[in-house]
Amino acid sequence: MSDKQLCLNLGCGDRPEKGWINQDRQKFNPQVDVWWDLEDDKWPLLVRRGGKCITCKDLRPDDDILSGTFDHLAARDVLEHVCPGRFYHVMDACWDTLKPGGLLHVQVPEFGSLNAVIDPTHWRGFSIESFDYLDPNTRLGKNGWTTPKRWRILKKERKPRSNINLLFDLRKIGHAD
Repeated sequence: MSDKQLCLNLGCGDRPEKGWINQDRQKFNPQVDVWWDLEDDKWPLLVRRGGKCITCKDLRPDDDILSGTFDHLAARDVLEHVCPGRFYHVMDACWDTLKPGGLLHVQVPEFGSLNAVIDPTHWRGFSIESFDYLDPNTRLGKNGWTTPKRWRILKKERKPRSNINLLFDLRKIGHAD
């Protein structure tokens, strides 16, 4: 990953990414740079101010606006915690946060796996085809009824003997691509 790329690690927990902006629901330790609930109706504006990334309601002339300019997002072990009624909202917010052609890396538990059901805060597990609904080039994504903000699936991988059961790489594409 180039030093010039702007990267956001969603739901970082106790696994921050060095050189990335690390987000979580709360600032429960110093490695969390910015915090908000991913299910909120509107994600906050991110700016760089005084060498730090912060969430911001009021802009200053010297603020470096970061929202909508990220090259890369990671959502590792976080989307299974999103309420089913807010899933497309979170995916649309990820789409809005990335610049055109940006990449979203996702790790989620597969439905039926121990990883999916053991944690009482998991709403669900996923299928290897769950993200197909967001890609217009797939059988499930052809109808486009889910959201106009579309993705191209670059990778989908099953890891059956691991805590990380499914891995996906999604590229942001235009509304009509």
